[in-house]
Amino acid sequence: MKKKIIVFNLLFLICELVGLGIIMLGGNKSLFEYYTVDSNLFALIMTVVYLYFVCANKKINKAIYLLRLMSLVSLMITFLVVLFILTFMVSFKFLFWGYYGTNLILHIICPLLLLYIYFKFDEKVKVNKYELIYNMIPTLIYAIILIILNIKGIVDGPYAFLRFNFQPLYQSVLWFILIVGITYPIGYILNKLKK
Repeated sequence: MKKKIIVFNLLFLICELVGLGIIMLGGNKSLFEYYTVDSNLFALIMTVVYLYFVCANKKINKAIYLLRLMSLVSLMITFLVVLFILTFMVSFKFLFWGYYGTNLILHIICPLLLLYIYFKFDEKVKVNKYELIYNMIPTLIYAIILIILNIKGIVDGPYAFLRFNFQPLYQSVLWFILIVGITYPIGYILNKLKK
């Protein structure tokens, strides 16, 4: 079993390194503006930490479990936002150009692969429903930073729902509540379904 855990996590790391590596080699200086990049980088880091614990035969404690779950929730936000919001917000063309290359790797393959690893191999650690609030932290931090940068005019977007200067305030508030708010139920459901 340990060998399979290592193999699947290494496969995940390879996918992350390929996807993030191609983006970083592209020289885009604003790549950290994208939640996709940030969430995949977070998942990569947590997978390295997780593999260290597995290879060193150390027990996965509550902090590591929660951080790993946080990274999975962040990837699921990436997956769900692209699938159900950006696909229709950007344009229908996104269905055709959006799911190949690094977009396919970082938006679809990595989130689904980590989801599979979580359910198949990760050990469940008992957490209460209040500790699952931590899953909101990465998305909340990202949203607050990007909203401030958008309001100050330092950044434009990168997503339409973050463009506070170009949409009514109520619309921005609703997007904020929806995207940050959905992180808790995602984490709760993932934790609840984990055996």
